[in-house]
Amino acid sequence: MRSALAWWARSRGLGDLDSTWYLGRHLTRARAAAEEIAESLPMVREFAQAGNGDAAFALSLLYIDGRGVTRNTVEGLKRLDRAIELDHPPAMLQRGGLHARDGQPAAAVRLYRMAAEKGYARAQAYLGRHFADGNGVAPDLAEVVQGGCHGPANARLIV
Repeated sequence: MRSALAWWARSRGLGDLDSTWYLGRHLTRARAAAEEIAESLPMVREFAQAGNGDAAFALSLLYIDGRGVTRNTVEGLKRLDRAIELDHPPAMLQRGGLHARDGQPAAAVRLYRMAAEKGYARAQAYLGRHFADGNGVAPDLAEVVQGGCHGPANARLIV
C-alpha cells in the first residue's frame, strides 16, 4: 500500500484530482486493511480540508462505518454534508438514502434530484423510482419517462 499511497500523493501533487478518488475508493471498500486506512488517513484529511469532495465523502463513510477511526455517526454526517456542499453527487445519493431509510422521502427526493441534475445515473434511477411509486412526491409517470433531469446529454434515466 505504501507504493500506492506514494503514487497517489505524487499524482495529487501534480494537480491530478483523480488520485483522490482512487484513494477514497480503495479505503471505503471492505478489503482495505486497518493499517492501510490508518496510513492513508492524514492524506485523506488533508485533501478533504483542501475542499476535495471525493476525500470528504470517503472520510464520511469511514466515520459512519467506524473503519480506521472510532465510529462517529455525527462526524460522519457532518463530513457527508460537507461533501454535498462540495457538489459531490455520490454524497448526495448517500445522504438521500439515509433520509429515505429514516422515513423522510421528500428530503431524499430533494437530494436525489440534486445528484440527478448533475448527470449521476444512479440518482436518476432512484429519483425515477420515487416518482413512479409516489414516495415523497406525487406519482408522476410522465416525470419518470421524461427524466425531468438536466444532466449531460449522454445521461439517461434508468427505470
